[in-house]
Amino acid sequence: MVEILKKPVTGRSVWQRAQVEDASQWTYVLDEGMRAEILEAAERINEQGLTVWDLDRKAVPLERAGKLVAQCVEQLEHGFGLAMLRGVPTEGLTVAESQVVMGVVGLHLGTAVAQNGHGDRVVSIRDYGKGRLNSKTIRGYQTNESLPWHSDAPDIAALLCLTQAKHGGEFHVASAMHIYNTLLQEAPELLGLYYAGVFFDYRGEEPPGEPPAYRNAIFGYHNGQLSCRYFLRNFADSGTAKLGFEQPEVEKLALDTFEEIASRPENHVSMRLEPGDMQLVDDNVTVHRRGAYSDEEDGSTDSSRHLLRLWINVENGRQFPTSLSTHRWGMKAAAKPTH
Repeated sequence: MVEILKKPVTGRSVWQRAQVEDASQWTYVLDEGMRAEILEAAERINEQGLTVWDLDRKAVPLERAGKLVAQCVEQLEHGFGLAMLRGVPTEGLTVAESQVVMGVVGLHLGTAVAQNGHGDRVVSIRDYGKGRLNSKTIRGYQTNESLPWHSDAPDIAALLCLTQAKHGGEFHVASAMHIYNTLLQEAPELLGLYYAGVFFDYRGEEPPGEPPAYRNAIFGYHNGQLSCRYFLRNFADSGTAKLGFEQPEVEKLALDTFEEIASRPENHVSMRLEPGDMQLVDDNVTVHRRGAYSDEEDGSTDSSRHLLRLWINVENGRQFPTSLSTHRWGMKAAAKPTH
């Protein structure tokens, strides 16, 4: 039987913009010694021909930088659910080398999981030139258009900025716990639907034998903790269509209401990443959105913006069933296309 939390969430994960607008509360800066420590670890891995994902943090110790990364995890899990690690060493490195650097930091955040049906544990966030989100197979990280409010599948979503576009690409983060408290006050009749969840589109990456969409809860209350997973609205819109029926109007209302609350100016904080910034958000307690981006004055699609993303699960993280996050432990291998 599903347990529905009927009283407000409390604690630091419940916030509005005024409480987190001072970014120094959740920004952690790597000093030169820490940066050198990370670079040396990455260079050793490359020189020995190793794959960073085959290693663990004991094999890649970071005496000083590791302590700072641990502070980030503490902030994510027990604080605002938002952290910025500034000064990650990427200047002068190739994309492949930057991926190893990010992997070194990632080992000290937790365990990286697959982000797509190909098993990739790090993906490039850039315009792939393959189309827009109204396509049947495009994922959010493959387009330069704006992305609505959403969370990712694991405990932590990490974004490392390599290059930034000239225009746009700002991030906005909101407390999903504050959204829940607002729903308790303004739309309690919708709570049951958030716990039941909606269907989300696999975007052509469904495992063999599975339908093209899966049901995922938006809120879940387990072991005395409320957790949230709110995936891209575009995937909910196309998920029901692929299953052959129309999305119920009450589901549309619930999704509209969630996003309207998050979009209120007093309910979210905004930021723009610069090279070397690693943004970290805890998907259990926050949601985020991204603005469209471009390098062109006329707003056309050409853009050199390039970020790297990791999906991370923390050690001894909160426990909840897969109905709340189908892909928390990584996406399964996709079925091979038939054409």
